[in-house]
Amino acid sequence: MKKVQNYYPFILLAIIAINIIFISECPAEDGKPYLERGIKAYSKDADFDKAISELQKALDLGMTETADMVKAHLYLGFAYMAKGMRIDAVVEFAKAINLNPELILDPKIYSSKLVAAFNETKASLV
Repeated sequence: MKKVQNYYPFILLAIIAINIIFISECPAEDGKPYLERGIKAYSKDADFDKAISELQKALDLGMTETADMVKAHLYLGFAYMAKGMRIDAVVEFAKAINLNPELILDPKIYSSKLVAAFNETKASLV
């Protein structure tokens, strides 16, 4: 019994090492599908609660492309504005602008309310 107990630390280290190898080889879940569902929920379905949930999940999981993170923050801001949550929207606009300081909203595409809130946020960051 004593001989087996002497091997416990080595067995434990081997189990930990195997777990680390498997964890590092398993790709993390990507947030991009959630981004796409969130944009659809906002743009096509006008389901702002679902848009917020999906976009937040996308950001929580992370995305490899900066442009995708910018979109997620931007559309999250749009959804918050649609729900009358201007402060939350401004926070998300600021995050999008910090990721891409050259970002602008085309007033031909976006509502004057969204453009005004976005531009006020951008001006306050400069």
